[in-house]
Amino acid sequence: MLKSSLKQTLTGAALAAGMVFSSAASAEETIKVGILHSLSGTMAISETTLKDTMLMLIEEQNKKGGLLGKQLEPVVVDPASDWPLFAEKARELIEVNQVSAVFGCWTSVSRKSVLPVFEELNGLLFYPVQYEAEESSKNVFYTGAAPNQQAIPAVDYLMNDKKWTGPRAGFNPAGWIAWAVGFVVGILPNLGVAVPAAPRKKRKKKGGGCG
Repeated sequence: MLKSSLKQTLTGAALAAGMVFSSAASAEETIKVGILHSLSGTMAISETTLKDTMLMLIEEQNKKGGLLGKQLEPVVVDPASDWPLFAEKARELIEVNQVSAVFGCWTSVSRKSVLPVFEELNGLLFYPVQYEAEESSKNVFYTGAAPNQQAIPAVDYLMNDKKWTGPRAGFNPAGWIAWAVGFVVGILPNLGVAVPAAPRKKRKKKGGGCG
């Protein structure tokens, strides 16, 4: 299922990229596709698989004759789990390697880091995972779900089966999870679920003499 979904995404993305950049790529023998995923650093464990998947799908598409009469040529870079480096590598892919489209990023912060580059250079980014919404750019295809698309079905399921009565108080994550939890907390009162206040931490008494 995942492979089929990714294959459809790649095919659609390549067609979109081909239409957008057909005039620029017409003189080239191949259509260059940028792959912007961390192959080292803390995020490599998640993003290396995406790089391998993209290479597999590009190879399969090329065996079928490529796209628009041309072979797809992957251009792989390693932003090394470094958010500012993501922006540098994105610029390199577009300006130096002249790719028609880029598949990349994983975290929200990496996407936000490259967004100004894609908008400045009118590049095309395909973002592969869910995101926090409240962002829309003509230079980005957001292929994942926004919080409401995941949270509402999940809350409905859990509420109907009486398996859950709400989030635990004091949960304060960062990034996409923070947006998702915030969305859920916002809709729970409409479902008759009271959201408990975060418990106060007891202060430790300091020792010492009289004031």
